Amino acid sequence: MRAALPFVPHALAGDVPNVMADGAPLGSTVLTLSHWPASPTPVPLRADLSAEIAFRYLASRRRWPPAEAVTSDHFDQDGAVTVFVLTDPDAALRRRHRLIEVAAAGDFSTCTWREAARISFAIAAYADPARSPLHLGAANPALDGLLHEEVLRRLADMIDRPDAYRSLWEDEDRFLEDSEHDIASGVTVIDELPALDLAVVTSGAPWRPASQFTRQLPTPCHPIAVHNSTAMSRILTLSPGRYELRQRYETWVRLMSRRPRPRVDLTALADELSAADACRWEFNGVGATVARMAPTGESRLDPDAVRSAVVGFLSSDPPPAWDPYREAAE
Repeated sequence: MRAALPFVPHALAGDVPNVMADGAPLGSTVLTLSHWPASPTPVPLRADLSAEIAFRYLASRRRWPPAEAVTSDHFDQDGAVTVFVLTDPDAALRRRHRLIEVAAAGDFSTCTWREAARISFAIAAYADPARSPLHLGAANPALDGLLHEEVLRRLADMIDRPDAYRSLWEDEDRFLEDSEHDIASGVTVIDELPALDLAVVTSGAPWRPASQFTRQLPTPCHPIAVHNSTAMSRILTLSPGRYELRQRYETWVRLMSRRPRPRVDLTALADELSAADACRWEFNGVGATVARMAPTGESRLDPDAVRSAVVGFLSSDPPPAWDPYREAAE
């Protein structure tokens, strides 16, 4: 068993020889455990989630460079689980499968254990000034460290007693339950086009906020309900006046279990739709963790017209514009 490492907030890592969890290495980083693109994570340890990489590190018999602490450069579910694995290996190993499920719910919006979604929502709530039990104030450079310390202290209890955190997850869990019911009843229809790696989600439900990492993004159908229903990595959401085309987070990271179709630049498609619409469409770029194209206001385009434009663009086989499998520069 590897010895537990203390957690040091990113802002205080300085020259401390550290393991970087789920992030980009510092000058003082001696080992990176991250699924990020171009991460220098050693090949034998690589996996889909940073949390899985951390468990591989625990199981490895190789002698890795000595570190004095673990740190992370942002706060989210996969990162928090990764840090927890290194700061409390005994407790983490006893909860391995459930912790990985929580990390997947936070990063990929997928899970097979419903409580993982709820714990993921609770972790997201800690980072939300409107819902956090920490009574968060203005932006604070020490905030990520405070959030890590608070959640690390509670994570084992969250896994063991998720109902104790109901007040933090019940509203979003209700949205997930409603979304699952909408799919089952036909209020929301998911149509797959495997040749384009595209799922078209047509929904008459109202748009509500849902967690993506620790951010809240509006959608008519919760992403976990959608992603548990389709493996397509491009998700087009259609509802009257509101549209969105996302390229899933799995296409940003260095996924090892499979290789999704590479991300493409949607700028030309956004320009095409802008020219036909009363409002501008924008694409936030292939390097965005959630690569998203959507109108900036209420669209006047018909859903069929939007679908036709998206299918036509993707059928033209645009070139890959993002390579998460590139290696770090020497």
